[in-house]
Amino acid sequence: AGGDLEPGERPRGGEQPGFDDVLSRTSARIGRIGGRRIALEGAYRQGSLTPDSGTGPGQDIVEARLLATARPLPWLQVAAGPHARAYVVPGATSQWVFMEARLRAEGFVLSELLRTHVELWAALSARSNGGGSGSARGGEAGLTVRLPRSPVWARLTYAIDRAAQTASGRVETLEDVALSVGFGKP
Repeated sequence: AGGDLEPGERPRGGEQPGFDDVLSRTSARIGRIGGRRIALEGAYRQGSLTPDSGTGPGQDIVEARLLATARPLPWLQVAAGPHARAYVVPGATSQWVFMEARLRAEGFVLSELLRTHVELWAALSARSNGGGSGSARGGEAGLTVRLPRSPVWARLTYAIDRAAQTASGRVETLEDVALSVGFGKP
């Protein structure tokens, strides 16, 4: 859930007005414990952002989340849990902590060769060290290809989320385009 940080990701609304970054490198870890109907999912990712112009300081982004998931229908997943995000620049860190609720719908487009998903989330609560409470929401859409009788799959996703601080009115938007390749069940 949610996409991985990938080269070409474009966060907007960074620490400085007009600061336009591109992700230059990333690392992500995702884990799942449980069965098909009920599970616990964890994810951690971090990356370095550098200015498009090549001048000015870069910043790091670090995210972690832990979700309890349930699948009431074979095509629908419901999840909830904490999500933390931090933008780190020398001398300062902008931190967000969200308590999220998520809905994910999945379905096949071409038999079992091509699968699609749409995921929406909203923060039940959002806190930032830069402006107190706030709000956040986002979504993701993706396609997964898996050849018949092959354990290898590929997924292309686009995600966007928006977090707003109530006191300062500051808004951060993070867009994510990811290409993932995996082995086993997608």
